[in-house]
Amino acid sequence: MDILKYIFGALCAALLTGCYETFDPRIVSKPVLCLNSVIIPGAPIDIEVTHTWFYTDTAAERNHSVTDAVIAVYANGSLCPNDYLPQEGDVIRITANSQKYGYAEAEVTVPYAPQIGISDFKYEVVRVYKYEEKPMDEGLNMRLRVALSLKDRPGEENYYFLNYDSHINYNDESINSCSRHFSRYDFPAYFNPGNLTYEFEPVLSEHIGVFESAMGAEVWGTLFFSDRQFEGKSYTLDLHFNNASYRVDSPEYDPEFYNTELFINLASTSQSLYRWNLYQWHRNEGTLGDLGDLGFAESMWGYSNVSTGAGIVAAYSMASVSINLREIIQSAMEHYRP
Repeated sequence: MDILKYIFGALCAALLTGCYETFDPRIVSKPVLCLNSVIIPGAPIDIEVTHTWFYTDTAAERNHSVTDAVIAVYANGSLCPNDYLPQEGDVIRITANSQKYGYAEAEVTVPYAPQIGISDFKYEVVRVYKYEEKPMDEGLNMRLRVALSLKDRPGEENYYFLNYDSHINYNDESINSCSRHFSRYDFPAYFNPGNLTYEFEPVLSEHIGVFESAMGAEVWGTLFFSDRQFEGKSYTLDLHFNNASYRVDSPEYDPEFYNTELFINLASTSQSLYRWNLYQWHRNEGTLGDLGDLGFAESMWGYSNVSTGAGIVAAYSMASVSINLREIIQSAMEHYRP
């Protein structure tokens, strides 16, 4: 993709040399309301109301809050109290009205959590290592393969988002070692499942067309997909983690440090969240985004399901399964240790 940008950039520069002039666009653009909300079953509905602004309005860019908006939330056609907690299957409509910026509304259906399970699990310990420096540092690298079964709900279009993380359970405390706020020095043990190898699972690349694939487009962590290839049926995702790693700093070899779990999380998402992810991929990784940046295609419009065309109201329901890796890690480490 970088080569493509370089070639088109050089071509564009050559074609447009000497063709520049000062241009002062005077576009009448009236600010409108922007609604953003991500709705989760059993959690309070948090709504952000702001307004759009013209790109030269630096003051509005710094502060685009709306203070006079009157917000209402409806579930299945009925006005909700402030403490309402949405449920799976609810049709949620959010409205906002401002004297200054006008009216906006959006509607979303809260999806049902997916039915998932682990139908098969395989692993391979690739390397076990030990350093003599103190504090003592030892660990291993492994490959993991998880078969995640999914039962799709029939009679409707379904959309999914996949992610994963890991926890180390120690003295009744669960520590998320995949958290972006976690430092390997915060705790004596650390596990990282590494990156998912996308090419083994075809549904993760269903949004990549033939042309985009030929131009080198890749999944790059956008783990969203639909049920278009298995609508109303059961499907098994083949998930490969080829660079999982575990490390422990502990002279005492406390066995509880090995109590590691890998979590696979799959969310059923609203169509709006799926289409937002699709837009983000096309904008950041797809060929259309590159061509638009270079002036060889129309610029991509941002996706919105709000009546004003600004913001997104989405919903998801999450299901999780876990694999305890304690016996695997402990056996490999103790077998290696003198």
